[in-house]
Parts: sequence; C-alpha cells; structure tokens
Amino acid sequence: MGAGTAMGQNEGSPSGPHTKSHPAHCARGSELRIILVGKTGTGKSATGNSILQKPAFESRLSARSLTQTCSESRGSWGDREVVVIDTPDMSCGKHLSDSLYQEVQRCYLLSAPGPHVLLLVTQLGRFTTEDQQAVQGVKEIFGEGAMKHTVIVFTRKEDLEGGSLRDYIQGSDNRALSELVAACGGRVCAFDNRATGSIRDDQVKELMDLTESLGTVERGDHYTNRLYSLLTQSDCGPVQSEERLQDVKRSLVKYMEIQRRGTIVAKANCLRKALIQAVLCIVWCAQASRRPGDRDILLSDPEAYRPPVPTGFQESRSALQERRLRLLLAGRSGTGKSATGNTILQRKHFLSRLAATAVTRACATGSCRWASWDVEVLDTPDLFSPEVAQADPGFEERGRCYLLSAPGPHAVLLVTQLGRFTAQDLRAWRGVKALFGAGIAARTIVVFTRREDLEGGSLQQYVRDTDNRALRELVAECGGRCCAFNNQAADGEREAQVRELMRLVEELVRDHGGAPYTNDVYRLAQTLGGLSPEERLRRVAERLAAHAPSWPERWPLAGLWRWPKKLMEGLQRSRYGTMAEGGIEHQGFEPSSSLRIILVGKTGSGRSATGNSILCQPVFESKLGAQSVTRKCQRATGMWNGRSILVVDTPPIFEAGAQDQEMYENIGACYLLSVPGPHVLLLVTQLGRFTEQDVVAATRVKEVFGVGAERHMVILFTHKEDLAGGSLDEYVANTDNLRLRSLVRECGRRYCAFNNRASGDEQREQLAQLMAVIEGLEREHQGAFLTNELFFDAQMLRQMGGGAHGEGQRHYLDKVRLQVAKQKQGLKEAERNGASKALLQLKAWIVSHVKIFVLLVLCLFIFLAIVIILCNTHQG
Repeated sequence: MGAGTAMGQNEGSPSGPHTKSHPAHCARGSELRIILVGKTGTGKSATGNSILQKPAFESRLSARSLTQTCSESRGSWGDREVVVIDTPDMSCGKHLSDSLYQEVQRCYLLSAPGPHVLLLVTQLGRFTTEDQQAVQGVKEIFGEGAMKHTVIVFTRKEDLEGGSLRDYIQGSDNRALSELVAACGGRVCAFDNRATGSIRDDQVKELMDLTESLGTVERGDHYTNRLYSLLTQSDCGPVQSEERLQDVKRSLVKYMEIQRRGTIVAKANCLRKALIQAVLCIVWCAQASRRPGDRDILLSDPEAYRPPVPTGFQESRSALQERRLRLLLAGRSGTGKSATGNTILQRKHFLSRLAATAVTRACATGSCRWASWDVEVLDTPDLFSPEVAQADPGFEERGRCYLLSAPGPHAVLLVTQLGRFTAQDLRAWRGVKALFGAGIAARTIVVFTRREDLEGGSLQQYVRDTDNRALRELVAECGGRCCAFNNQAADGEREAQVRELMRLVEELVRDHGGAPYTNDVYRLAQTLGGLSPEERLRRVAERLAAHAPSWPERWPLAGLWRWPKKLMEGLQRSRYGTMAEGGIEHQGFEPSSSLRIILVGKTGSGRSATGNSILCQPVFESKLGAQSVTRKCQRATGMWNGRSILVVDTPPIFEAGAQDQEMYENIGACYLLSVPGPHVLLLVTQLGRFTEQDVVAATRVKEVFGVGAERHMVILFTHKEDLAGGSLDEYVANTDNLRLRSLVRECGRRYCAFNNRASGDEQREQLAQLMAVIEGLEREHQGAFLTNELFFDAQMLRQMGGGAHGEGQRHYLDKVRLQVAKQKQGLKEAERNGASKALLQLKAWIVSHVKIFVLLVLCLFIFLAIVIILCNTHQG
C-alpha cells in the first residue's frame, strides 16, 4: 500500500507539521516510536501487547476505561528497538481540562523527538461517531500532518472469518471510514489480539511492513511539529528545564484553544438567541403580572401548580423547588404497615399494636426530615382486600387516600411479613394495582417486616431461594426493589434500615426525573384545589366509583367480557392472552407452549448469529460484511425443553435513514411472521460498544412496534467472551455509559450475554440464562404478548391467504405506513407533553418570582457580554 499524499501545512499554526531527520548518533535515533490513538474500548492496549508480544499494558473488558494515563513500554522487532506509547481517551470532545492538557503533554514527552507512526485503533465493523471524534482529536493534538504518519489498525480480525480486509473496506457504505482510509493513504491492517505464535508474528510483520512503507523509518525520519521542537535541545535529546516545559504547555494550550475558537463563537450565537427569547419572556411575564385574571388561570393549571392538600398544609414552593417525598404504605392488614411508618418517621406516630382486628381504620399522614428531604408518610387501612367493597361502599376512604397523597406518591411501600407471603398478600397486591393502575408496579418497593427472622442472612438470597413462586414473581414485577425492617430496632440499627430504604426511594426518584406517580384520578384531584374538602372528596369518590368494575374481579370469566368480540374471532386467547397489554389473570402462571422472539437492534450487532445460538443451528446467514447481510425478514423454529421457539430475524429496519418502500415491506413482513405478536423483543448490542446508533435503534423499535414496546424488551449483549470471566451485572452496574444505563432501567433491568461462537454445554448454559430472563418477563405480563391493531390486520391477512402482490397486500402495506406514522407521532407527543409540562411549571415559577427572574436575566446579560469580549479578544 502506498503512502498518502502530502497534506497542506498551516504555517501560521503554532504546531505546523513537518518531518525532520536526526543524525544517527542521537540517543533515540535507532528507535521506532509508535503512539496508539483512538477512542476508549477499541483495543489500543491489547494492540500494544500484540506488537510487543508481552502483556505490557493492562487490557481487559471493563465498564470504565482502564488506561488512565499515558505509558510506554519497549520491545524489539528484528534489530530495531520498538517503543510503544499507550494513551487514554484524549478526545477533544471533552472539556479542555488541566488533566487533558497534562496527558497530552505527557504523550509529547514520552514520544519526543516525535513518533514514526501513529496507530489509529478502531474495531472492525464498528466505526462510529465516537471514532470520528477521536480522529478529530488526533488532528487537534498533533496537527493535520499527522495523518501522513498514521496507520489504521482494525481489531477483531477474527470477525473477517478469512475474508479480505481490502474487500471489506471497498464494500463498506460507511462514508466516514472510507474518507479516513483515503486520508491515511490506504494504510490499513487488522489484528486478532487473542492470536499467538506464528499468527501473531504475521500480523506484526504486516504492520511493520506498512510502517516501512511510510519511507521515513529507514532514513531515521519521524513526525514532528513546533511543540516537539520545544522539547528538544539542538538536534536531539529532550529538554528537562522547567522553563521549557512551561513553554510547551503554553504553546499546547494556545494551539488547542485556537482549534476551539469556532465552537466558542457558535456557542455565543446560541446565547444571543437565548437572550432574545428571554427578553420576550420578560415582556410576557410583565403583561401577565398586570392581568390578575391571566395570572389566576396560569396558577390554577393542573400541570403547573399543585393545589393545597386537604390536611391544610399550604405548599407555596413550585415543583421545580420541591424537595418532598411522598411514601404510601400498602398491603394487607396485620403485616406491620403502621409500625413500618413509625420506623421511617423514627417516632411513634401511627397507632401500632397486636390486635385480633385491624387497628388502622382511616388514612393518616406523618412527616419527618431525612437528609435534604421532607418526607411525608401515608398510612392506610384495609383498602386493598376484596372486602373493601363492603367496608368502603361509597369510595370515601379510597378517595381520601388519593387526596392525602396528591399529586401522587413517589414510592409505594408494599409491606409484607417475612416468611408469611400468602394468598391474602397476593390479593392485596392486586388490589393496589386495581386502585392505582398497573403502572404503580414501577413505583413499588417491597418491604419485609420481621427482619430479625433472617438471623443475619441475606434478604436477596432468601428471595432468590424461596419456593414461594408468587413472592418471586412479585419482587420481579417490582423491579427487584426490596428491603427488610426490624420494627423493634432502635438507634443505629433503625437508622441503617431507613437509610437502605431511602436509597431505593431516591433511585426511583432519579429514574423518573423527580416526578411522582400520577393517573387520571390524581390529575382530577389537582384540578379541584379551589373547592371545599368535602366537595373534592365527593368528586374523587365519584370518579373512582365510575371506573370500578361492576362485578367482582374474582368471578371466573370476568376479564373475558372486556375483550372486543371482533378480536375473539380466530384467535386462541386462552393460550396467548389478550390483544391489549396484560393478559388473563391466573392464580398461577403457566407459559404457553410456544415462544415468539423478534431480534431487533442496529446492523452489525450480531442479530443473526444470536438467532443461530438460540436455535442451536446455523439457520440464518451470519458473517462480517461491509453492509448488512440480512436483507429480508426470516423466521425459523426450534425447541427448548419441549417448548417451541419461533425466532424472527430482521433486516436494517431500525436504522436512522430507513424510510423507503422496502423498509415498510420488511416491517409488514416482520408483523406477518410473528403474529399474533411477539412475547419478546430481543435488543441485540455488542458488549462495550453501545453507541449513538444503538440509541437510535432502540427508539426505532418503539416507532415500529409502538409505545410500550420496551416492556417486552430484553437486552442481549454479544461478545460475552470479552468479559473474560467477569460479571455482567458488575459491568452494567459500573458502566459510565449513561445512555446504556438508562436503557437498562427502561427495559426493567432485563439483560444477558451471549458468546455466539460457543458450542456444547457453554451454548446451552447461556441459552438457559436467556430463557430464565424471558420466563420472568412472561410472568410479569401473565403470558401476554405484545400486540396492536397492525398485528390483528396481519393475522387477518394470513387467514385470508392474501398474496404477496394482491389487493389485500397493498391495503395491508398502507396500514403499515399509517401504523408506523401513528406510533412515531405518539412518541413525539409523549416527548412534547413532557416538555410542555416543564414549560408550564417554569411559567408558573416566573410569574410567582418576577423579580428573581429579572435578576437572573441581568446576570445572563453580563455573562453574554463577557463571552463576546473573550471571543473578540481571541479573534484579535
């Protein structure tokens, strides 16, 4: 491969690139200096170890970058000494902090008087936006001319499966990668960093041949710039004086700031626009404050202001300033709800004693201070058992529960006694969901009383090992959130218990952006702030009564009457569940005889290989390619422990640019192949490589299958072998990839990992782990599958035998377009509703605090003026 053509040189730059030859007598003249660059997680350290043929740098899969500072190691190749410099993430996409400048300076010092070659390390098939940012960082740190001394090293060579790297690059539709290869003069090679012996030697030889092709190594030439020149005395040897090092740092800072000047100007423009909007907002606020009627309307908006609660406590702070937690105690009578409330409040506030009948007869509240939170605890009587219809026929007490916890609880504490989870507890849990809605499970923490019975044992182990299937299903439905209380504990032990609970509550608050749980009844309660307490209670009770079922839920076929008759025709509901979310409620859950799985995710993540691993046979074509190998939807079936498994593999319908006719045809085919609906959407992503494209793919899944698709989603990480025996749970818990952590929470923390090259017992073991996760998901949904109107249309088309090009097929594809557009619009509306709610809250705060807001705007004026002055100074 030939070397790249010479690139233009910016003579005005403080580090203008040029090549310099040093005399043979220089101390470092016989070295071959190599700098490893690229984004975190591509395998730089492992590549360095392959070159040196020894474990010189720490290299293993980790949730965070292992390489925190630049380091060098030496080896030899032939008669030449090789110096390899490993680098951390020095991407200039980060803030230009002192630590970044320090690492760049250390890199310059270690590689002085200049590197012979820069190895840009990236993973085969995974050149992403982050890699492009890393390339830009290399240019900003070393200068544009560094590309003339750069070789691209692709890791995971084994994924080529014997294919040609050149063919892969030529066939790639990744334009950014093609442009980078051209900029580097076509110098590329691939490494399998697990290779040993002659295979490893051949890889290193290929790299060394490319290095020689640069034409500078034999002459003793290396890459240099003005910063490297500052580090050398005369013609060789690094400068050690403190004064010269300070010169280097000042030059480095100046150079990188010049590169960032354009970004600063762009930000200043954004500030100008924000300032204009702020001025308009001030004018609006001034007008609103002069019109009392408008102001009253704004403050009475149910989404912008919380009305007074019936206890008489006036909440004067806006939702933006609120540091209050509302906790609602739920569960059957006799489990210790009141005692648990007293433990949280750390005083005897609620009446709590052993009695033959329930002691708590009415809802009651108590409050305390915990850390920076004002905590309100709501104790409840028996509102959740089937007998509540006789005890509270007018819904007054249930209405009072809503009013006392308005605008909604941040957490529901489902109290049950350790070792005594019975059918009554299960009915109480169903009563909680019947009163507040099924979504309350996402806000529920299971609190076990009588912690002392554990005798020092682990609560998690108790839950995991219990043979009480209903209890395991309950904890799983609540996202695994549970803790235990000894309500007779005192002082330090009591505080430790409350601290554990509050940690779980704070995680819930963070996961939901600080917003409390809400539903239609809570929203109604908020709109009634101007009415008397009696009238508010009457209206809330009427709403609850109107939504209550007209027959007991325990009647055998009660749920069947809620199904539309047209959906009953031709569908096996007794096996598959309803055509809406949820399913038939049974005292015990039994999985259906068949399981339908759709493989989703971005191209190149390993969907087809994962399907083959699930079916334990190579039914889907799977190989590394520059473009997607799977072009049409396919399905295949297999067996697992006597259960039929149907797997649907998908083409690139989850990419950002997929919007053509072929995409709609593939979406329609996916629906047809998986009717009446999938039990599981298996989102496939590569371990350690969750990028922006994966985020887009997850969003596209919701657009294709509708809002709520994430409730049927399981995340599957490929390349499990990269864990090197480590724990997947620890990796997920410790990752600093915020988007991945958010997706894991959104999917109910359902995930597992596959090594798609595994076979035999290893393959069966990882499949068993996946099936265990899927079984938990099915229990959570009571066997119901994901479905919508389009699945019903697909079912009808199949039953009518519509041809691939008939009128029915064309009509079906029109429905596909409409359904996808409808679901996409639903996602946008959900996002807009969130933004609108925040805007209304902001408006309410501005109207209530006009003087403070004006002061903030004046500060913004001053800040903007400073930024403009700084920009003009830099430009001058």
